[in-house]
Amino acid sequence: MPLINRLPVDTTWSEVRIEKEDLPSLRLINEISWIDLSFSTGDIPIAARNVEIHSRVKLPLPRGS
Repeated sequence: MPLINRLPVDTTWSEVRIEKEDLPSLRLINEISWIDLSFSTGDIPIAARNVEIHSRVKLPLPRGS
């Protein structure tokens, strides 16, 4: 969301089709959370794997004092 909020109002959006063969040439947006998920590589498969792993890990919520 922080990136989308910064886009100019007159931004033109287009719908595209991305094939599996295209993925190796694509990189993530240079934003801190995506960079962290991809281990600073911008690699989409690495980030996707980490999102999957993180979504399966149930972290305990901090207890109020």
